[in-house]
Amino acid sequence: MAHAHGQHAFSLMMEKAAEVELPQRYAAPSAVLLFAGIALAYRSRGAMGLAVLLSYIIAVILVQLVVKELLHHFPYPMFICAAHMLATTFCSACAGMGAHSSKLQASTFEWWRWYAEHFIPLSVTTYLSIAFNNCSLVYLGAGLSSLLGLATPVITAAVAALFGLHVAPAAWLGIAVAVAGDTGIAMEGLKLSIGVGKPNTEVMWGLLLSLLSLIMRGVKTVFADRLLNPYDGDERQRLQPMEVLFLLSPPLAVLGLLGTLLTDGAAPWLELPGLSTWSWAMLIVSIVAATYLNTAAVYIIKMLGAPASQIASKLNILVTAVLSCALFGERLTFAYAVGTVFILAGAGIFEKAQHMLKVQEAALLMPSKAKMYDGSSA
Repeated sequence: MAHAHGQHAFSLMMEKAAEVELPQRYAAPSAVLLFAGIALAYRSRGAMGLAVLLSYIIAVILVQLVVKELLHHFPYPMFICAAHMLATTFCSACAGMGAHSSKLQASTFEWWRWYAEHFIPLSVTTYLSIAFNNCSLVYLGAGLSSLLGLATPVITAAVAALFGLHVAPAAWLGIAVAVAGDTGIAMEGLKLSIGVGKPNTEVMWGLLLSLLSLIMRGVKTVFADRLLNPYDGDERQRLQPMEVLFLLSPPLAVLGLLGTLLTDGAAPWLELPGLSTWSWAMLIVSIVAATYLNTAAVYIIKMLGAPASQIASKLNILVTAVLSCALFGERLTFAYAVGTVFILAGAGIFEKAQHMLKVQEAALLMPSKAKMYDGSSA
């Protein structure tokens, strides 16, 4: 009885906290503190790493907002997805002309077998994650979408562990803390989505597409991570980010074109000449931003690893909320502030735990190397 009473009291307290709005005059200082918190959590990555991370966050926000606006005037998410992939293919081809891995210096048959084994699953899961996400934006609001996205770091870490990535116990705690913080923020967005009053059928389609997108996102992130970073028991040579993007983009472009032809037919191509100047501007901005986003995403995975990159992807929600309050006067509740602290704390815990794990593993390897050298000198 006392336990139930305590739970009820805690729920009431959280509801009251969620209703407390922070004055707009605190928005600018909050933005400064937020960016300082991001810099603190990822300080070990250096100035260049922080620059890539912050620009990645801004690109995520820009793509989401621009695509959402574009879909109101040009309702072809699969075509937009294909346009993004074609642009990424072109840019990666230009940048990757000199990217040649020694792994690729094998016979033609061995090369194609290696390529099919690693890049076909990666390209399919990447395409499906983008396509499902773009299609879900037609039916679903940002609140419900972010609510479903809570499970992405957990799914990614679980898949990575299955493939041999060592995840420290404290790192799992960091994931849990980040998910807890994201929960409070997502529930705020959920209230706004419910208030819109969309038909149940549309909401269900949006939920399904968003769920499929986050599953594919977790799997494809691990597939890319295994090409970029070492996993336990896997001694293969690792590729550089531009090599991965260079090899991944062509099948993505083909899948994108097939997807839009099968779902939309010729309709988007016929409507292109009649688009307004505003719609053309939105389409071009989305292509440029998505191309940079796809490129930066590979570097983020290389820098942070699969699970941590999914935690970092949550930071765009925090930046969007704070900037919207500072620039447009939108409401910023206490729940957002608490969620921000939890997500940043979770990111910091994960970073520290994984760093300590690597230090411990390196220390364990040192004696064996020393013995090997002693034996050879004897």
